[in-house]
Amino acid sequence: MTPDERSRQLVEFLIDRREELGLTQHELAERVDWSQGRVSAFERAEYPSIKTTVRYARAVGIELVPVERELCPKL
Repeated sequence: MTPDERSRQLVEFLIDRREELGLTQHELAERVDWSQGRVSAFERAEYPSIKTTVRYARAVGIELVPVERELCPKL
């Protein structure tokens, strides 16, 4: 799996988590002080920044830790 594929897989995992929590994009946006459009853009992004990914993850209760230069959910 390429780094881009792993990044997209992480975003999909975070979207799934948001949905499991029953949060809309608007509700998540309120948690991170973003617009709903920014949440939508993050969820569609092919190359989201690490800072943005970490912030989104925290909003859905996931702590990310670096593993071999990548971010992975802390289990």
